[in-house]
Amino acid sequence: MNNTKVDIMVSTADDQFSAKTAFNLIQILNEMGIETNYPLQQTSCGKELYETGDYNGAKELGEKTMRQFSGKQSVVCTSSAWVAYMRRVFPKMYFNTAFHIENQEFCKRIHDITDFLVNICGTTCVNNSFPHRVLFIDNCQTLNDYPLHDEPRMLLRNTQGLELVETTSEFEITCCGFGSLAFASDFEPVSTELARRKVEFAINAGAEVITSTDTACLLHLQSYINRKKLDLRCMHIIDILANKND
Repeated sequence: MNNTKVDIMVSTADDQFSAKTAFNLIQILNEMGIETNYPLQQTSCGKELYETGDYNGAKELGEKTMRQFSGKQSVVCTSSAWVAYMRRVFPKMYFNTAFHIENQEFCKRIHDITDFLVNICGTTCVNNSFPHRVLFIDNCQTLNDYPLHDEPRMLLRNTQGLELVETTSEFEITCCGFGSLAFASDFEPVSTELARRKVEFAINAGAEVITSTDTACLLHLQSYINRKKLDLRCMHIIDILANKND
């Protein structure tokens, strides 16, 4: 992968709550000989506005995002849910607009890190080490709109010392309860119950860590874990893939 260059897109959740995840993403790619570029003026892609019904605001931020990442190289994002949103919504939002062609090209270039590593770089091992029992949860939007399923699991199974908790198909398609900011706040009892079920499954399976390709889900679950004072932690898969010694 020498002489390859990619742009880095960081979700607002990672920017505000887990900046180290973005640095770890850059570390993983640099160690593979991939040059990274971080556009400093990037902001939200508009996903949050779209989900709360502000379609004009979402469209404006989407246009800004495409202008910000207007090169020809791949864009690797810290949030698989962001990628899923853009791939699903942008083609409808910008159909027959001035950004019609830009949207088509942009959606081909943007990837979640696990998709990029497995399907673009052709690797399922990044020589990381994480000797813990780990439960992977699918982000609903990623599972339905990307779709992305096998790639993160391949990378976790090839992590030295990591034991991946086996799950059922029913567990995999069940939401963790976050859904979106609007859902988690407007339907708090349902959101909390769904979180409880995910966390209970993890504890019963003997998991030490819950991981995912999206920070929003992990923040939601970690808040439940903290509130109940449980011996469990959440980590973004990028942070696991960047780990060498833990």
